Amino acid sequence: MSLLSRKFILEFYYDPNVPPSQNVRCDIKNVLEILSHLSKKETKWSMGQSEKPSLHVSSHTYDWEYEVILKDTSKMSEEMIKKIYFTKANVAAIMKKCDIATVFGTKENEGNFFGKEVPALLVYKDSNFGYPQEIYPRNEKGSIITIEEYLSSL
Repeated sequence: MSLLSRKFILEFYYDPNVPPSQNVRCDIKNVLEILSHLSKKETKWSMGQSEKPSLHVSSHTYDWEYEVILKDTSKMSEEMIKKIYFTKANVAAIMKKCDIATVFGTKENEGNFFGKEVPALLVYKDSNFGYPQEIYPRNEKGSIITIEEYLSSL
């Protein structure tokens, strides 16, 4: 049986001084606790176990590693936050074919709430760490998938 390593980088953008918007559920304290737990977690998983049914490769064991990066947006300029939104978050949204414009702002003012009123989680997987593959929260077919919903699936 061979050992395969899967690494996730979880980048959490939030402002500890700004309460999250009521429109997008996010308990920052709970998210920080889950992220802390994941960063200390060393998980080994053998193929055939039901916890990770999305992977279907036989005779491999996966070693899951999570690196957590906390980004306090209260210490960032508006320009830097917008740059992250347009160069990272939008890339993940395009890759996942989901809407984030109305989650983090409006169609006219995209990204205004990114990492402030709406905390954000960017997910980088495996060797493709240049660009995130996923963004939370996000709107998929009219349903908001929250950060906590994603983290509880790990």
